[in-house]
Amino acid sequence: MPSPADTRSLDQLTLELSVASERLRAVWRHDLGISAYEMLAITHLASAGMLTIGELGSRLALSSGAMTGLVDRLEKTGRIQRVRDERDRRRVHLTVTPETAGDLDRLAAPLRGRIAVVDRAPLDPAATVARLLECYTQTIEEHP
Repeated sequence: MPSPADTRSLDQLTLELSVASERLRAVWRHDLGISAYEMLAITHLASAGMLTIGELGSRLALSSGAMTGLVDRLEKTGRIQRVRDERDRRRVHLTVTPETAGDLDRLAAPLRGRIAVVDRAPLDPAATVARLLECYTQTIEEHP
């Protein structure tokens, strides 16, 4: 019996993953009580470790004025913190707070176990990618 990956193209599987991911991000934003741009900002910071306001603004495609408001809101709610550069005190980096890192870790926990599917996947690269996309999508859809 063919697997679902055999009957759907990688393009379709990628689209399904995108839709499921958007739905999951909406659940996470609701859980954290933050906006879409606030979620994007903290996920970029969590991924990068530290970014300057300008670097984060470039990643989010926001103006410096919009970034000021976004950073102020996230700092006021305890989601991020500013850290002065040790070598150049004029330079300020942003990073997520330990509490925010813990929240993101808690939210992502149900997804982590599914990554092991790659180790069990066949050697065919297309089948591996298809199975991974299916697994992520199924896991996201199962998330409350």
